[in-house]
Amino acid sequence: MLPDYETETDRVHRHLKEDLTRTERLRNWWWYHRFYLLLALLVLLLLGYFAWQDAGVDDPDYHVAWVGVTQLTDEEADALTQRLAAFGEDVNGDGRVVVQLHQYCIDLSSNGEGQSGQEVLAAYNGLETDFTVYQSGIFLLEDPESFQATYGALCRLDGTLPEDDESAETLTVAWEDISTLGALPVDCDCYLGFRGVWDDSGTGEARLEDDWALWCNILSSVE
Repeated sequence: MLPDYETETDRVHRHLKEDLTRTERLRNWWWYHRFYLLLALLVLLLLGYFAWQDAGVDDPDYHVAWVGVTQLTDEEADALTQRLAAFGEDVNGDGRVVVQLHQYCIDLSSNGEGQSGQEVLAAYNGLETDFTVYQSGIFLLEDPESFQATYGALCRLDGTLPEDDESAETLTVAWEDISTLGALPVDCDCYLGFRGVWDDSGTGEARLEDDWALWCNILSSVE
């Protein structure tokens, strides 16, 4: 019978069991496994961070877009959304009425001239994406005529689609004309309009259904 052959690995393991103390074995184990433990700890920390982020993000009931030259401060944006939220309902059942405001700061009357190239590009791309995915139903506009001339995106106040050459004056309502909204918390003019849906698939109407309900509530208070 051939004698048992002891590999180097076997010899090391036997040495660890016979010659090292418990503390020394723990140190040795840590030395060989520390990278795996640190990696696992990093993964757990990342998962915890993302879970915390998700828990702290409001699930909006409504989406509203601001399109204008003026960049709203956090205080102004909060004041606007709170005024609009007063006309809404808790659609998603989380106990709050949340209106999310998407800002697209573009001077449409000058095609963005005089603004930072990167800022303008980001605003234009963001607005195009908003249109594509039917993100926002209600639009707050500083310059509705330029907006409509550029995009032709607004419908009439009652939701019907306008003629090609229809003026934005018939498609929007001034904030100041809706007394129940209160004073505009921004130092500029603001007009409200709703985006039209030319897609016959029904996708647009479905995605903007909640925003349309908010829009109707707001307009019902116009004197």
